[in-house]
Amino acid sequence: MTPAKHVFPLIAVLSCHSPASAQRIDITVKNLAADKGYISSLNGENALRIDSVTSAGGERFVYNMSAKGLQPGFYRLSFEKNRWIDYVYDNEDVTLTTDAGNILDSMKVVTSESNRLYYTFVTLNKQYKAKSELLQLVLARYPGDDPYYRTTKSTLSKLQSEYSGFVNTTSRARPASFIARYVRAAQSPVVDGRLPPEKQLERLKANGLDHVDFSDEGLIRSDVFTSKSIEYLMYYRNPQLPKELLEKEFMTAVDSILVRARVNQAVYQHVTQYLIEGFRNFGFEKCIDYILANYVIKDDLCLDEGSGSAVAKMVDQKKLFTPGAVLPDILLPDSSGNVIDLKRLPAKRFLVVFYSGACRHCRTLIPKLKEAYDGRTSKETEVLGVSLDTDRDGWLGLVRQERLGWLSVSDLLGWISPVSRNYHIYATPTMVVVDNEMRMIAAPATVEEARKWF
Repeated sequence: MTPAKHVFPLIAVLSCHSPASAQRIDITVKNLAADKGYISSLNGENALRIDSVTSAGGERFVYNMSAKGLQPGFYRLSFEKNRWIDYVYDNEDVTLTTDAGNILDSMKVVTSESNRLYYTFVTLNKQYKAKSELLQLVLARYPGDDPYYRTTKSTLSKLQSEYSGFVNTTSRARPASFIARYVRAAQSPVVDGRLPPEKQLERLKANGLDHVDFSDEGLIRSDVFTSKSIEYLMYYRNPQLPKELLEKEFMTAVDSILVRARVNQAVYQHVTQYLIEGFRNFGFEKCIDYILANYVIKDDLCLDEGSGSAVAKMVDQKKLFTPGAVLPDILLPDSSGNVIDLKRLPAKRFLVVFYSGACRHCRTLIPKLKEAYDGRTSKETEVLGVSLDTDRDGWLGLVRQERLGWLSVSDLLGWISPVSRNYHIYATPTMVVVDNEMRMIAAPATVEEARKWF
């Protein structure tokens, strides 16, 4: 379903226009007093601005969708003070009226069958999820021969029948329409409530994506691929598992999602980028590495750099950090201004740590790494700390505070430092182990993984 930040207006319609009409939006927002509005296309969780529209009298916005060659999908009309109206464009006129003081509750739809269907679907879907969860909870706790159990089972069966009936009716009425395709893909899975919870979960893992048509590229202009992906990932979520095992569970879910998404290159790119950015937000680096190695690099998938250069750097770094590959040499000044050449330093191995004093995660990692370094039993591995700070006091202040005994270097150029570019650093801390010929050995993601080299 639609993420919370993409709340669509609750709408109802009085009549339906033919696709042969002007195909324009006509939205009146009383008491708004805005000279201009902005049209955006909704793409997953992103609103992509595509045009502006001048208001008539500060309240009425008219925009010809078909004249601009826009495709069916979800769109947004936004104005000042972080206010907007979202609507479905499905090759038909969309006429809405509302009040700026309470946009959603004041919303009235004059035309658009697709918006009526969408509103009905959103309401029904929300009710279905809430009611079915409660009913299944009762079935899981009551004995099968209890009269209330039988009543509950009948109620759940009726609820599921009504829900499936609406979905099937909507998708069959105008099967090629955007709203019908959306409803088919966005529908919640219907699971036999008589099954025990663990069996229901097995069914959801096996069949939870069956209704999602990953070949339908047009559905990128909605939230369906992103919302169904996160919904499916939640089937594998277990708060009791440690992070390492939870990441393995998510990797299994990723396989189910991306193998299906491969049928369409644009959808594949769309879903892959969403998963990478999502895992990045939650710090699941191993899931990102898994996606990069098994999908992005393996399939030579081109991700959209416009959504953030960090993703492109992730791909480049993954390609660079290949065991046995010769990495770029590091030549940087130490605190005395002496240039340190990593390749010429006397050690069998080096753990290179890219960090920043302003990085909260670095502040957590470095003391633990120092403890492991100070307690080492072998001198075969040394540490080179590469600071990406731009402030000398910030860099050396951390070195003194933590009493770091390893080599520390920095050119104080931060993220634009040549070494940052050479190693495609997209986040700190980043660690990599190299031998004395600069051949890459490993890329530890945690202190525990780095500890084994001491």
